[in-house]
Amino acid sequence: MLLVLADPVAYAWYDADWGVGPEFRRLLEHRLKLGAMVFNLGAHRCVVAMILAEAVGKTGKVLALGASAHDAAMGERNRELKGCENLEIVRAAVAEKFGQADIHY
Repeated sequence: MLLVLADPVAYAWYDADWGVGPEFRRLLEHRLKLGAMVFNLGAHRCVVAMILAEAVGKTGKVLALGASAHDAAMGERNRELKGCENLEIVRAAVAEKFGQADIHY
């Protein structure tokens, strides 16, 4: 899969061949169906979001949240490279309380 990594954190996380972990494999085998709606909270470069988008098919949808402008922009570039039309990327974060958060990497 062609990806834009764009920073040392992304290279450390994604610049290697790795298999699907057991929790992800279980989700794909037992719970995730074609046409499903999936939320990927903390999507970073949207690597997992793109895998999920493929798994739910054209009738499904993945909503991926990236907390920083950089994360959302890189996720969008990767979405375009992959052509994931059923993946929507939103710059947002999830927290216990409503408000503004400072994101530090």
